[in-house]
Amino acid sequence: MRKLVSIAIATYNGEKFLREQLSSIFNQTYKNIEVVVCDDKSNDSTIDILEEFSQSHGLEYHINKKRLGVAKNFQKVISKCNGDFIALSDQDDIWMENKIYDMISNINNNSLIYSDGIFVNENGETKNEKISKFWNLYGKDSKDKYFYRMLVLNSMILGSSCMFSSCLKKEILPIHKSSRNHDWWISLMAHLKGGVKYYNKILYKYRIHEQNESAINASNKNLIKRIFEYKEFKKNKREEMKIVNFLLENNLYDGIKNKKFITNILNESNTFFSHKKYITIIKNMKYRNQYKQPNKILYFIRIIKRIILS
Repeated sequence: MRKLVSIAIATYNGEKFLREQLSSIFNQTYKNIEVVVCDDKSNDSTIDILEEFSQSHGLEYHINKKRLGVAKNFQKVISKCNGDFIALSDQDDIWMENKIYDMISNINNNSLIYSDGIFVNENGETKNEKISKFWNLYGKDSKDKYFYRMLVLNSMILGSSCMFSSCLKKEILPIHKSSRNHDWWISLMAHLKGGVKYYNKILYKYRIHEQNESAINASNKNLIKRIFEYKEFKKNKREEMKIVNFLLENNLYDGIKNKKFITNILNESNTFFSHKKYITIIKNMKYRNQYKQPNKILYFIRIIKRIILS
């Protein structure tokens, strides 16, 4: 018997694109699925669309009594999933019809699998630009030696791109209350509990539009490129040096051992590390002992400046 895959969707005022996304989900070649939706008190026709698909396709939906926000809404919908695997879905994307089949066929013994995707505009039009082209760390997985470091420092795996084993529910729920997003927490727990696999195939279309609530959105069209620019490092260096110092003092580079340590990182960290800063840290591990000196922060800044500008 084929294993059940739950599709978890968190909706809020999604009337513009929701019907197209739900159609792509129910058009999957892999048919043993359940679609579970939690709506965060939409005030448009989202509920009408959910009811329509409930009647025609058996979609299950719940309406929150009060607004929860994106992370907590995903936490709620994940808790209501019954499948052997859970795939997260945004309300505005478009899935390739073989997305679930390819993922369940290739996850093997890993806890989570994620794929590449392409960007589309509000009208679903695309220039075939891959997410991996803009997100330098995209495509890495647990086979990479420094993958856990990348995960701690970067929110690199989009929730809409992944599917994970339901065995992870006890590890990821409740989702840690922090400035980071739910997909970062899920992918980090997946790496620690079974591993993450990257499947190098385009399996969905990631829509960019004005109403996106994710990190990549049309209201900040240059964000993808700016993440890797030096000016972003310069702008936030004081706060991020504090975090780097914390990570080094707590032996981040000796490995992540447990939830308590991750929680400590979360409580200290509230900014986004870019790939360039991460690489700089790795390159300078030989200076580790010198971080313990009284002027360690200034010393570290000088090292980074010298390398980035060289």
